[in-house]
Amino acid sequence: MKGVHSGNQKYFQETMIAPVGVFSLTEADKWVARFTSS
Repeated sequence: MKGVHSGNQKYFQETMIAPVGVFSLTEADKWVARFTSS
């Protein structure tokens, strides 16, 4: 099923990013920001 609730053609509607290996929340935020902007 593609985008049943969102109305688009993506195969998923939510993702969870778990920045494993970071030592602080600040560093985790930077990792997630870098991942989501690429």
